[in-house]
Amino acid sequence: TEKALERAKGVRRFGSANSEPITWIAATVAGETNAQDKPMPEVLAYHATTMSNTLASPIVCRTRGGNMPRLISHYRPNNLVYALTKDPAVQRNLSLYNGIVPLLVKTDEEGTALLKAHGVGLGVLVECSTKSATNVIQIKNF
Repeated sequence: TEKALERAKGVRRFGSANSEPITWIAATVAGETNAQDKPMPEVLAYHATTMSNTLASPIVCRTRGGNMPRLISHYRPNNLVYALTKDPAVQRNLSLYNGIVPLLVKTDEEGTALLKAHGVGLGVLVECSTKSATNVIQIKNF
């Protein structure tokens, strides 16, 4: 894979032409920065997108403020991102981002029922919390 990274140096691998270049993906070859230097939510967003593209399944993300779905949307996954939130303002804001389907839920059971109604069977569940040290990417049946 290092040879592939060397060939891809300077080539945009994810993101749109209007977004900032993602330079840390090939950082181990270029020697600029390292993936370990990136904030954990950004690394989780990148790997969740990669897993979703590999499995051809949607991404499900529980969010309070909408930061994680925005980061995931930056990497332009091939599948939809379902953002489960309790805040109507966050839901309205997330509806403006590419590939995000914001769902207003009150409980986890309601979120699971909404996902089943949208036809989500297998998905990549992303949970990232700044209040606790719990950062998780799971492959889950809904």
